[in-house]
Amino acid sequence: LSHQQISDELNIQIGSSIKNLKKLRFSNCDISSLDIKSISELEELQLIYSLDSGSNLSEIIGGLNLKELVISNDILPNNIDFINSLKSRKVIVKTIGPKI
Repeated sequence: LSHQQISDELNIQIGSSIKNLKKLRFSNCDISSLDIKSISELEELQLIYSLDSGSNLSEIIGGLNLKELVISNDILPNNIDFINSLKSRKVIVKTIGPKI
C-alpha cells in the first residue's frame, strides 16, 4: 500500500471505529495527512516525530477539547500561535526533543 492509501485507511478507521478514544499516541511514524477532529472524546494526544515540520496543528486537532498535547519540537515553530491559544485554554502542552 502507498503512504496515501495507508493514511486514508487510518482516517477511515479513526473516524468510524474509535470515536470514544481518550488517548492517542503517534511516535516515529511518517504521517502526511491526519484529521482526528472526529474523535470528540480525545483528551490526550501525542505527536512525537510523526508529522512533517510544516504541518498545521490547527487543521489536525482544531476544535478538540484536549486536556494535554505532547509534540516533538520539530513542529513547534510553525504552530506557535496555535500552541499559545491551547495554553490560554488551559491545555497542558509538553514538548519533546531538541530545540530547533
